[in-house]
Amino acid sequence: MPDVPAPTQEHSNSRRVLRGFVAMTASSFAVMGVQLGYAAITSRLLPPSAFGAYAVALSGVGFIGMLSGSSLGLAAARRDHESVQLDRSLLTLALIWGCATGLAAILLAPLWGRIWGVPESTRVTQVLALGIPLSAVSAVLAGILRRGGRTSAVAGRTALGQLAGMAVGLSTILSVRTPWSLGVASVAALMVTTVLLSACLPHDRLKPARPTSNSINDSLYAVKFAGMNLIRQGAMTFPLWSVGKFVGADALGAVNRATTLVTVPLETATRGLSYSLFPEMRPGGPASRSPTALTDLMILVTWAAVILGGTGYFLAAPVVLLVLGSQWTAIAPLAGWAVLLGVIPAIGTPLGSTLEALGHFKLTLWGFAAYVPAALAGAVVTWAFDRPVAALIGLVIATALQTMAFLVVASRLGILAIRDYLAGVRGVLLTQTAFSCALAGISMSNVDDAQRFVWACGVAFLELALLWTFRRRTQFGRVATTYALPGFR
Repeated sequence: MPDVPAPTQEHSNSRRVLRGFVAMTASSFAVMGVQLGYAAITSRLLPPSAFGAYAVALSGVGFIGMLSGSSLGLAAARRDHESVQLDRSLLTLALIWGCATGLAAILLAPLWGRIWGVPESTRVTQVLALGIPLSAVSAVLAGILRRGGRTSAVAGRTALGQLAGMAVGLSTILSVRTPWSLGVASVAALMVTTVLLSACLPHDRLKPARPTSNSINDSLYAVKFAGMNLIRQGAMTFPLWSVGKFVGADALGAVNRATTLVTVPLETATRGLSYSLFPEMRPGGPASRSPTALTDLMILVTWAAVILGGTGYFLAAPVVLLVLGSQWTAIAPLAGWAVLLGVIPAIGTPLGSTLEALGHFKLTLWGFAAYVPAALAGAVVTWAFDRPVAALIGLVIATALQTMAFLVVASRLGILAIRDYLAGVRGVLLTQTAFSCALAGISMSNVDDAQRFVWACGVAFLELALLWTFRRRTQFGRVATTYALPGFR
């Protein structure tokens, strides 16, 4: 085994990032387990068209929600000093912006439904819009806690809020069984989360305060980040719009189920790393002072992403069909791509988060310049051939290109040691390629779905067992031992 350097203060700071990431990831997967049951039940209570309307509503609220003030939470997390007055001012701004954008979303809901050709989405959009002010306020509360290193508290309370929201949402769906009832879970989750996060902070930080000139820096940063989010959301929305507009609400519902069951939980885990990393990587922050912190973290997450993506692509379809039922056969061609759409950001999002934490917004545009053409190409193919899978493939390729652009930018800035990174991930790329070939052979074999699933699980287990056996001889093992991760101490 290669020599392991002695732990340093930088390693301690990075371990704090990893602890926060583990807490966020653990809570995410706990919630994901419940979400599988929630999705299985709701998918049998409502038709695919209802989930198509829900997907339209989510895109509309997500788009206008970029202006709700939720980015003020990142400004709170990024600030390098404590200020009760500024925190109270940010909460006031978040509430004002959130109420204004929530009202705008309610008023624009009919127009949004007509643009997509799915008028049934109007009431769903209006229900989801009720949660916009709560989303903005809870984001600032979470940002204050994250700045103080309390990411684990944010993770636990957010998970409890999501569980409570699903309970309320399922009760509503069972009672009324209409498309708009799908939006209740999100609003209820935000309400509970906001209350729980508020309980973590002293009362003096929760009192509204008039924004002053001292709030300008935080507000400007939030505006810049909101602008970048609008670009992101717009690039993601157009391919989904092409599915709903040109293929139909049922196809959009299938895409929604695929991404909800597969992509969203994986993105939630990725967001856990971003949540933990962002405050540490601010200018002068603890982790930003270490020349190896980001490189080491990227090696760890890339190993996990490559293994999860390489095996999950082949296992996703049978698992999703088992959960949702036979009426959702249209989801089978989408499930594998939905896995990749959720896994690839595990590599790109921390890089983008680091660049934004350091204020390099203009440089992140290189990533979006690579993203947009591929996403648009997928939308065009969907329009031309009525194939919803083309939109997902376009988004996967776009996300991969964006990640590559972020790698280049981070390397040029010197915050990522690209040679060390490539050397650290070479082993898992070669190993996963070999096992993915075996999984591909199984997927094309002339056996029934149950046998194919069992064989694929066997290959995946063999790969994990092999990697675990030789874990200390890999670059992953060196980094994990340095940071004293479980199983490497």
